[in-house]
Order: sequence, then structure tokens, then C-alpha cells
Amino acid sequence: MDEHRFSRLFPPELEQKILALLGLLDLTRTALVCRRFRDMSESLLFRHIAVWSVHFDDKGDAVHDLLHNWHKAIFCILDDVTLGRHVRFLEVNVPQLVGAVVDGRAAPMSADELHTVWSSMPGLIALSINGWIPDGQDLGLQNIDFPRLQRLRIDTPDRCIDFLQRHLPRLQHLSVVGITKIPFNWDMTVATSTLVHYEGPYPLLMQLLPDGAPTHSLESCALNGPSVPSTLVPLARHQHLKYISIDLDGLDRATILEIIRDCPPFTGVTSLKIVFDNRDDWNMETTSANPPWSQLMRPFPAALYIVLIVDMDYYDVVFERGLQWAKDISETCKDARVIVFKRIAFTRAGPGFDWVADDDAEEAIDASLNPSVVHAVPR
Repeated sequence: MDEHRFSRLFPPELEQKILALLGLLDLTRTALVCRRFRDMSESLLFRHIAVWSVHFDDKGDAVHDLLHNWHKAIFCILDDVTLGRHVRFLEVNVPQLVGAVVDGRAAPMSADELHTVWSSMPGLIALSINGWIPDGQDLGLQNIDFPRLQRLRIDTPDRCIDFLQRHLPRLQHLSVVGITKIPFNWDMTVATSTLVHYEGPYPLLMQLLPDGAPTHSLESCALNGPSVPSTLVPLARHQHLKYISIDLDGLDRATILEIIRDCPPFTGVTSLKIVFDNRDDWNMETTSANPPWSQLMRPFPAALYIVLIVDMDYYDVVFERGLQWAKDISETCKDARVIVFKRIAFTRAGPGFDWVADDDAEEAIDASLNPSVVHAVPR
């Protein structure tokens, strides 16, 4: 079969699917083969723009690498806005866009230039705006509407409240990492049954999902920030929760016990993270007493993967008592497979098996239960 006939019979849809299996490095090579491959490779290279890449080493372990030149893709889109139509997943670092970072990089983008870039991406599905947005900084998001946006991370939501409000009805995944002072009288309610993954302050979650809101969509919830609720009982209404992270500022063991005291069992939660390392309260009496594991774990009897940052991590007691703690925790969480402390971790094959120290224990945790807004791009 000659080359011309082969090119006619080989379906372009199949070519596209094959190239879509390639990573960044291979796509940059296929783009040099011919004009047809260049166009397909270009669309795939701009489909997923992220700050990190991922590949698997000889042992099958995921290795993440920082992509120092990720921002060049944004400048390419500014030069040729037709490239923006390919973008579906976009992760950006604010400092590199507005000019507060690294030597030798391209000039910062103006608000008008950023607006041009955003406007070129009608097919955007996931957007992660990482980093602190300085006071008065205009990211060009005024009147920008991404009709297909489902996943959003904003580290400084107070600077983009209107943008956030416009997209809430469609969001399935919202991550608010920075401190927010969004007024309680703002309408922040999400549409029925959309929000699946949430990361951010507890008060904002209660604005998004107030009493009477559907309780069957939320699957993961990571609480952070300075606001410590009096109780987490309202969270127990969400019967399909699989992942909970409690990492609130200044949280000590007494406070965590108080906010979970009246909670019914979260019978669907299989992955759990609790941080209670309020260093301001550290003293010899506190660090000499074991955490009350039966009380702490009582609401989470189905947990399989458990990460605990405790108020004794600066002391050798974590190494000395970690194994016994794992045994104590599994008295309540009987099916637990992985227990990770800050300085030591343990795994076991299942109930009835012995706990063993395992440096790679955290890699055994099912990451799909707490996904990123924008994943690392395959290398």
C-alpha cells in the first residue's frame, strides 16, 4: 500500500485518538512529522496546560516535575488567539502572569491581554488560578464566562467574587485555598446536585449548601482556613461523602473533639485527614498524653486511609508510640489499611494482619477520592 493511499484510508479520528495517548515530549516530536500531525499535535498540546508534569519511573511510581516554561503557552495564545479554542484544562500561577516572580521570564501581562486570553477559551472545563492575587490586581476576568467550566480553583476568591458567582451554578469541583471574606448575604448557592468536590472554609461551604440543599452530590470535603465551626453535624447530612480533611487554623485536640462530638457516624468516609497541631498550646502535659483515638475516630468507623498530623510530631514519641497508635486506631476503624503520621506511616494487608512501618504508605492512598482541579499533564 503506497503512502498516499494509506493516508486516505487511515481515519483521522483514529489518528487523533492515537496521538491523544502521547505525552508532552512525544507530541512535540509528532508535531514535526507533517502538517496534518502538526495540527493535531498542536491541538493536544494546548488542550491541557499545567504547571506540573507527571511520568512513571521504572518501578511504576509517579514522578512529578515542575514545568518552568508553562507560561509560554499563555503567551502563544496571546499571539494566536485561535489556539485558545483547544484549551480544556488550564493551571496558571498568578505571580508569573502579573510579574512578581522569576528572572528572565516574559514581561507581565496586562488586564486587557489576560482578558483576550480568557476570551479565546470557550471550551474550558477546568481552571486553577494558583497563588495570591495582590490588592488591586486586575486579572481581566470581568464579564468572562466559561460556559463549560466545571472545576475551579481560586486562591484569592475575594478578588474574583463576581467571576465565582457566575460559574457556581455549573461547578462540580470548587477549591478556595486562601482566606475569604465573602459576605454572608451574597447569593452563593450552587445549583441542585452539582457540587461533588469542595476545598475551602467551612462558612463558605454552608453558604453553598445551606439547610435544605440536596445532600447526595458531595463526595469530598477538605476544610481549611481560620474559621472553626462549633460543630460538623451539618456535614453529616451528606450521605455520599467519601473523603474528609479537617485542617483548620489553630486546631487542637480539645477543639477537634468538640466539633465532632455530636456527629453521627460518617459511614461512607473511607479516606480521612485530621490536623491538630496547634503549636501555641504545646506543653509537656499535652505532648505526654496519647491522643484519645477512640473518641477522635468514632465518627469515622469506615476509614481505610487515615492521615493524622498530631500535636506531638516534634517529639520522638511519634516513633516510639506510632505502632501502638495504629493498633488503637484500628480498634475503631477496623478495616483501616493505611495510617500516616507526619514522621512515620504504617500499612497492613487487611483486618487481622499486623501493621508494618512503610515509607511508601501514602502512595497507597486512593488519590481519586480527593482529586486536583487540574491534574499534572503527562510528560
